[in-house]
Amino acid sequence: MTMQILLKIVPGNTDLLTELSPLLRAFAQLSKDDLTARLAYILSEGDTVRDDVQQLYDRIGPLGKEVYMTTAQTMRDEFRAEGRVEMLLEQLAEKFGPLPAEIITAVLTADTSQLQVWTRRVLTAGSLAEMRFDT
Repeated sequence: MTMQILLKIVPGNTDLLTELSPLLRAFAQLSKDDLTARLAYILSEGDTVRDDVQQLYDRIGPLGKEVYMTTAQTMRDEFRAEGRVEMLLEQLAEKFGPLPAEIITAVLTADTSQLQVWTRRVLTAGSLAEMRFDT
């Protein structure tokens, strides 16, 4: 039930602290996975400042606090990885010109540690071959 309500009031809402406060009891009954899913939706679709969302989840209790901290960190990590991908693709294209599809695919599907290696390597590589995308 809470998800149906969220779908109606979250998108673009700047005052979710007020709007969702009456639902705290319903939120407190949810499982960790359900709380996490709802928080991810609230953070990605709502326009309420994160401190207010954190305050709301803190009021749910210890599980709410835990869910907020882990979900927020996971989302930050994902945003950082997406930013690293975009930056690397831009740097590669600027330095080496149009990129072959297989290079773009390699970058888009790389894990964080590989992206870190390539982000450093692009600074000194003289060619796409020196980037060693096959490793």
